[in-house]
Amino acid sequence: MPAPTGPWNPMQTRSKSVHFLKEHIEAGCSNNLHNLPKVQSIAILCALSKCNRRDRVVQTCPDCSQTFCLPHRHPPDHNCPKIEERKLAVEAEAARRQEIKDSIARKLTGSITDATKITATTGSTVTPEEKQMQAKVKAEAAKAAIAEAKAKIAARTSSTKSAAATTTTPSATMTGTAATMAPPRVKKASRVVTVMKIKKTAVGEDKISISSRVYVYIRSPVFPQLDDRSVYVDKTWTVGRSMDKIVEWLKIAVPKNEPFDAQKRFSIFHAKELDDTPTMLNMQDRLQQITTVESGDVFFLAPADFAWSTQ
Repeated sequence: MPAPTGPWNPMQTRSKSVHFLKEHIEAGCSNNLHNLPKVQSIAILCALSKCNRRDRVVQTCPDCSQTFCLPHRHPPDHNCPKIEERKLAVEAEAARRQEIKDSIARKLTGSITDATKITATTGSTVTPEEKQMQAKVKAEAAKAAIAEAKAKIAARTSSTKSAAATTTTPSATMTGTAATMAPPRVKKASRVVTVMKIKKTAVGEDKISISSRVYVYIRSPVFPQLDDRSVYVDKTWTVGRSMDKIVEWLKIAVPKNEPFDAQKRFSIFHAKELDDTPTMLNMQDRLQQITTVESGDVFFLAPADFAWSTQ
């Protein structure tokens, strides 16, 4: 079969297909598929007698329950026989709602009128002398309440002053020129503030997730230049791996330990504050397993046999 030339024409292709199919059937095709009954169209006829339109998209009227095409789907468009019944139902519902509103208004008006009558009746039976006596009683009760409140405030103030006088420090109650007040205790910065300061200058690997980072200060008696450095490590790392990464990031040359001596091995010592005595961490432990290690702590880099008590 020669290759088609020129632009593709769908109508020409369809006509050729029909022609070939006709020749195939006339040649004695044993397949009876071409003799199957025609499929009935799913298009629905509009129920309006004047409309002979068939549509696949139709709508059923909620009043008369008949199916109509889209142009005749509204009750006025197909002269729905129950349109008057719907109007009457709507009017009846509106009348019922208005009757309920009127009854509520009548009840409210009646209660207001009754209250006005009772007030007028009660007021007419009270003499001016009785009204004046009631006003005096109310004024005296108000004065008594004010005086009681003032007495409570005065008692509370005196008890506070006496408690403050009895809680003075011993150094303040001493006599003579040697009596001096104790210096105020300086509060340490909160852990949140400490961690925020560390984050500003900390170095580490960007691939460490934020939830796994542990921010620490770095100090070393062997390398004084590390006193202002800070890093962040992964809490899933071991102490040994953290040690290797810190040495790599800070570019410090650890003294060689050859032959290997466990007492001179460069290690990480941990402390909560700078003035605390550091404790050495086990190189095989993971940081997340050491409950005392958290962000804001201090890591000291020093040989395992370093004598901290002498520093």
